[in-house]
Amino acid sequence: MKVGDIVTRSDGQVLRSGGEAYMEAIVIKTRPLVLVSHGTDMRWESTVRDVAFTVIGPASTAALARCSRRMDN
Repeated sequence: MKVGDIVTRSDGQVLRSGGEAYMEAIVIKTRPLVLVSHGTDMRWESTVRDVAFTVIGPASTAALARCSRRMDN
């Protein structure tokens, strides 16, 4: 797993935040692991571990740039 990868939960469940469900997220940092939703409305860090996710492909350059801005918030 590396920065820019799109990941899903390995157990078939979805990422959650409140009442929202997210099928996948983009890795924006690996140590510690930080994931951001495609829409950038959610960021996960302390509640996620890399072993719980499967890489399904790379994010586009534009999507990674948009999601990486969440590190500033």
